[in-house]
Amino acid sequence: MYLVQRISRVSLLALLGILTKASCDPVADPNDLHVLWLAPKEPVKDGKRYLLSASSSVGYLALAIERVMAEGLISDKNINVTWIDCACSPKLSLGRLVEVIRVVIPDVIIGPPCTSAMIPVADLGSFFNVPVFSWISNEHTLDNKTRASTLVRTLPPLSSLGNLLLSVCRNLDWHTISIISTLGGMTEGIADYFKEILDNSEFFLARHFDRVNTSLTVESIRRMYAFIKGEARIVFLIVPMEELRTYMLAAHDMDMTSGDFQFLFTRQMIAEDGFVKLLQGKGLWERGDGRDSDAYQAYKNLLYFTFSFMLEYYDNTVDAYNASVRVFGQHPNMPTFEMPDRYARFLHDTFYLYCLAANITRQRNQTVDGANIFKTSTEIGFNGMTGYVHLDNEADRLPSYLVWDMDLDGSFRVIMQIAHNFYNNSITNITYPDGVLEIHWGNGMSYSEGYIPLDSPVCGFRNEKCPENSTAKTVIPAVLVSVMLAVVIVFFILFRWWKKEQKLYSKTWRVLWKDLKFETRDQMITGHNGSHSTVNSDDHGGCSSVNSSFRLNVPSHQAYYCKTAMYGNERVVVRMIRKKNIRFDRKLLEELHLLTHSKNPNLTQFFGVCTDPPNLCILWEYCNKGSVQDVIHNSYNNYELDSLFQFSIALDICTGLNYIHGSELKVHGNLTSANCLLDNRWTCKLSGFGVRRCSGERSHPRA
Repeated sequence: MYLVQRISRVSLLALLGILTKASCDPVADPNDLHVLWLAPKEPVKDGKRYLLSASSSVGYLALAIERVMAEGLISDKNINVTWIDCACSPKLSLGRLVEVIRVVIPDVIIGPPCTSAMIPVADLGSFFNVPVFSWISNEHTLDNKTRASTLVRTLPPLSSLGNLLLSVCRNLDWHTISIISTLGGMTEGIADYFKEILDNSEFFLARHFDRVNTSLTVESIRRMYAFIKGEARIVFLIVPMEELRTYMLAAHDMDMTSGDFQFLFTRQMIAEDGFVKLLQGKGLWERGDGRDSDAYQAYKNLLYFTFSFMLEYYDNTVDAYNASVRVFGQHPNMPTFEMPDRYARFLHDTFYLYCLAANITRQRNQTVDGANIFKTSTEIGFNGMTGYVHLDNEADRLPSYLVWDMDLDGSFRVIMQIAHNFYNNSITNITYPDGVLEIHWGNGMSYSEGYIPLDSPVCGFRNEKCPENSTAKTVIPAVLVSVMLAVVIVFFILFRWWKKEQKLYSKTWRVLWKDLKFETRDQMITGHNGSHSTVNSDDHGGCSSVNSSFRLNVPSHQAYYCKTAMYGNERVVVRMIRKKNIRFDRKLLEELHLLTHSKNPNLTQFFGVCTDPPNLCILWEYCNKGSVQDVIHNSYNNYELDSLFQFSIALDICTGLNYIHGSELKVHGNLTSANCLLDNRWTCKLSGFGVRRCSGERSHPRA
């Protein structure tokens, strides 16, 4: 802290005489330093709450004058201060400035403190090449120094906050962020410049809710957070301090205060008296409204940014009052002293900076005008009442901020100080009051434990940071498809096997003895199961026996009888099997199943097997025209075998064989003329095939 040096009584009296002589009215005296001070007489609001006026600033201007004179910065001129009540009006400020310029062009213009009034004043000062110094106007509308080419600002511009915030993000490896900013000149200015910086940096702005109405409903804030949750985890809140708790509680309601999300808030204005005590206690979040526990958890996820010179404030109200009395006395054209506002110290450093720059410019034998003062101001630094004052290349004060984090007891403490490097203002210095960085996160972990919240999930919000391996991307689906196809094929095979087994063991070929309606007369055949005449049958029922393959190997000229019966609407030949029982193993079941499903016009149809002891028999289709052997050798039938008839029989035999060879039967095994039967339409049908597993004695039919 730089303390104003005491000056001797004689020097002070001489100084007071000079100032009393020329303190208020603009007079064109080349020996005077003409200072034009524009400040409102009536208090005006700074934002919503704080007030400032000429009366609350005059004491620190007097302290600056005393310091300048004591250090001999202005030793060859009288300081002539002309105060103009600008009322923070652009129109009034410009009009009264023109009135002064018509009499004398001032050496320096200080103020006005309001940005809207400063804009035309800075334009006019640039036109006349007069240095214009501001101790408050720090909004982004004055950042263009190509236009305001002689404007010097000792309160860091709001736009400078963006770079410092991003320096913290770089330090913590946060690069994906979102912003919520409200309506209002100050918040809009910060948000606009911040967004411009982001657009020209490596950072990604996932979402920006811009110009949000103040006093927004909690439900509306929650809806904004619902979008942010899926896009970013670092949230900048550029909102009025009065609404900060509402935003943090809404974040808690949206489950965003467990350490995964981090919120950053900056106080845009200079802190009022007692604000440090508020931060260092629980007053920032504690309200006694039933939600203090939620607020405590929410604020654990908040980093709070403030100007660093707020900690350097000390109460020198008495010194300021005494200085105003010594310098200005009771001059009627100067404002009367009132309790200093929080920006008054910046007025002290503003006037001192001008005098220091003017002194250096004169020592360089340069003209003390706006352009040279502007340039010289960027090259010097000094300890002022607001901390160390150093300007960047645009003659705007380099900012210095403090970062506050909530401790475990609910109070906030400084964890980081951010400032521009004095020798290279493009580099940011980050220092830690305790020597090391220690941040307590919302999940109870700390920075010293190696934990830092990520700005996005490891694989991104939509898995975009974890692309699947290209090989796996192609191989895995192929394998899955193959496995699924194999499963389907296996299932299909097993299903078909099961269906086949069901059919195999379903015994669809089984015939009940009671379902057979036997005729009173037996049919006589000479080969297999056909005849032309009927005779009385014996007690065994005609062709009562077959060999193991059901083939009757009797002489071709020998006649025998065969039992017939009605099975449903079909006349069938009943061939008895002389066995006590039949062992139906799988092989036999398969043969029976094949015969049941062997359907062809040139094959005798297999109707089934009766397994009711002692009546074991096989049922075949009945062909009433006998066999081909009968046609050839039977002496009592004179068939004329013309060539067409022979060809028809041969074609039927070939067709039947073709079917057998193409089926699972594969072979006939006993093709003779006796096994070639003729039905009532003279169609030749093959018989004597299949079912070779049943064994029995062959009977010799009666002649």
